[in-house]
Amino acid sequence: MARTINPTSHALQSIRQETDRLNQRISKVTNQKSPTVPTYDLPTNPPTVSVEGELAVDLNGKMWWYQDGSWHTCGGGAGGTFGEPPPSRPANDNFASAMSVSGPSGTTGPLPITYATTETGEPQGSVVVELHKTLWFTWVAPSTGTVTFDLSGSYDVGYVGPMDTTMTVWTGSSLGTLTEIASNDDGPVDYTSQCVFTASGGTTYRIQVGTYGWSEDGTIILNWTY
Repeated sequence: MARTINPTSHALQSIRQETDRLNQRISKVTNQKSPTVPTYDLPTNPPTVSVEGELAVDLNGKMWWYQDGSWHTCGGGAGGTFGEPPPSRPANDNFASAMSVSGPSGTTGPLPITYATTETGEPQGSVVVELHKTLWFTWVAPSTGTVTFDLSGSYDVGYVGPMDTTMTVWTGSSLGTLTEIASNDDGPVDYTSQCVFTASGGTTYRIQVGTYGWSEDGTIILNWTY
């Protein structure tokens, strides 16, 4: 009689075996015992209690670490280096530390987004299906007119192509008082996003740039023009 294989159990077994092999290889290189790395269903069902700096492997075999209250993927996938502190988050990861851009037109980037996060209370644009890693920018309109912001040139090193992004433009001085001006998931050309709106001269606009999923790994380029 043919043997029935449970796909989930089989996948978990393969991941654990691969993790054991990874630990053995690291031990041979460092001549030290490698730490035991647990397997979690990340990011869907994270453990209820996590320790700062904890390492784990998801069901697909990719390495994660826990920092600042949330789980983050290692840019190199399974095979991240044990014992090293996680990379720093981008300087404009949070709303309060948004990067200022100026002028009627310009470009900034490429800016790394791999280790960006979302913060507590962060809003999601009306047409954004999923919002994960985000960067924040501020721009003061030099005059009244139609302006276009886009993420053309943003690159996903894992996908080896355009990054799957989101973008929402807001006004307001705090996360809890923001008003949506424009929002976009996929732009007119590819997976990168584009927002077109009528700007009012002297108004400060908050541009929230995000990734569609947790796995996006690469850089963001922000472009704007009247």
